[in-house]
Amino acid sequence: MPEQQRDINKVSPWAADVWEEMTKNGYFDGARPGAAITREEAAAALSRLRKNILKGDK
Repeated sequence: MPEQQRDINKVSPWAADVWEEMTKNGYFDGARPGAAITREEAAAALSRLRKNILKGDK
């Protein structure tokens, strides 16, 4: 039986709300929501989150 491939450019229904929130707030750029995250992408998102926490944003 062939393995089903997912379209990495489409958001899964269960993650749509949080993906919209995180892209709207600048943590991710909105590209490739179904792709594996690299350590570079994780570092960029965590850095943005850290800066917002330090300046008091929620």
